[in-house]
Amino acid sequence: MKKLFYTIGILLSIFLYSCDSFLEYKAGDKLIPKTAENYKEFLYGEVIKEDATTLRNLEFMTDNVEEGILVGARDDVRKDLWGYYTWQQIPERNYINEIKNDDIWSLNYHKILSCNIVLDNIDDAIGSENEKNIIKAEARFLRAYSYLILANTYAKPYTTEEDAKIDRSGVPINDKSGIEENIYTRSSLYDVYQIIENDLKESIDLFEKSEYTYSVFRPNIDVARLVLSRAFLYQKKYNDCVAVTTALIANTSRSIRNLKDYIGVRKMPPLPPPPPPAIAGLKVGAGAPPPPPPPPPVFGEVKYSLDYFTASNTAILFSYGVSSNGEFQGNTNYFFKASTSLLNSYRDDDYRKIVGWDFAVKTKPWKFKATDMYDKCLRLEEAYLNRAEALAELDEGDRGAADVTYIRSLRMPVNFELPMGDQDKALKAVREEKRREFCFENQRWFDIRRWMDEDITHTYTLGDKVYTYTLLKNSEAYTLPVPIRVLQKNKQIVNVNRPVRNND
Repeated sequence: MKKLFYTIGILLSIFLYSCDSFLEYKAGDKLIPKTAENYKEFLYGEVIKEDATTLRNLEFMTDNVEEGILVGARDDVRKDLWGYYTWQQIPERNYINEIKNDDIWSLNYHKILSCNIVLDNIDDAIGSENEKNIIKAEARFLRAYSYLILANTYAKPYTTEEDAKIDRSGVPINDKSGIEENIYTRSSLYDVYQIIENDLKESIDLFEKSEYTYSVFRPNIDVARLVLSRAFLYQKKYNDCVAVTTALIANTSRSIRNLKDYIGVRKMPPLPPPPPPAIAGLKVGAGAPPPPPPPPPVFGEVKYSLDYFTASNTAILFSYGVSSNGEFQGNTNYFFKASTSLLNSYRDDDYRKIVGWDFAVKTKPWKFKATDMYDKCLRLEEAYLNRAEALAELDEGDRGAADVTYIRSLRMPVNFELPMGDQDKALKAVREEKRREFCFENQRWFDIRRWMDEDITHTYTLGDKVYTYTLLKNSEAYTLPVPIRVLQKNKQIVNVNRPVRNND
């Protein structure tokens, strides 16, 4: 038997470890870890480390990306993301009608099931109460984070609490840890966020009363507070967002480094000196004066980005998963690149115009290149900008200006103060700062779908023809459809009414 939502891969993976007594068999269809340490390893292998490059698809639907074409290019690295880039009704189909599976759904429900298994069984494991509490705290954080991703990918954007309670357009809730056959339907968005909030609050409480070694490779109290602030922000609970970010900033031992520390300087070889000028009527060796000595060589300096996601980056709160920038080629093919509007949003002296970008191809993001870290990270900077956004929404932009100014003071050498002005200007300033700070870190799509400030336009070139696609404000296309493989197994789940996209 199997659930129609999931594969049984998680239980098969447990079985593979049973040969060396990592697990013991129980109750016919379950294999249960025996110790708290077993559960800790299980969480790492099945939830923390098990992360594909799934969320990267969302970035190509944003205003941070545009197409690039080189003269004479033939190969095309854009095609598998065409459905996302042009906001198609079924984004998993590329433009030659091949299916490229959307794995965000299956991966995150796999993680939720794994966390359910841990939470349902950890109390019976061998180990101290402190060990078990830490594992519970980690599992609750990880489950909440997966639900937050799912809700902001496959559910309509949160508007009001009243609408969230009435409209059952949230994502399904799985509170089971077995593999019995169940058909799941959508829950209300309110119920989904209640799980997210409750899990994160319980995670924070458990971390507070436990003794544990802080590690950015495991969930911790700082990242639990950060994700809770994001959940509050998405629900428009601005006072709660201010409170939890303030607690995080006041209590964390982590800190934000000046970005200039991640800029390297490369000496460039000098150009050869020019030939001596010719003197009319004279030949070299026939009475011509000797040429003047060449000027001393001048070595140029080129600034480039050092790896940003490193152990030295003390702003990282949680490091997990892998990512990719393979579609940002820049040297051959049809490719994708950072949009002109994004690049033009940086001041010339903004360190972020160097850090996080490829040295040779300035439109190719390089945040994914990591040393002693995973490619995806959650950072302390977000706490400051989440608080600034919440304060701007509360029409307290002047208070939020201090947070924005602090981040900017570590991103540019001078003139980093940013007057906020009225509420509209304050919101605009914070949102633009978030775009600059977190581009290509799996946040932009989640932000623009709740703001819906303006239309987004993408062009897509095929041969001599340039097609234009526009994502309108308040469009249903801000919500992804349920993946094809899930719909094939579950005929009862309601899909979103995503519009058909034709070439314009």
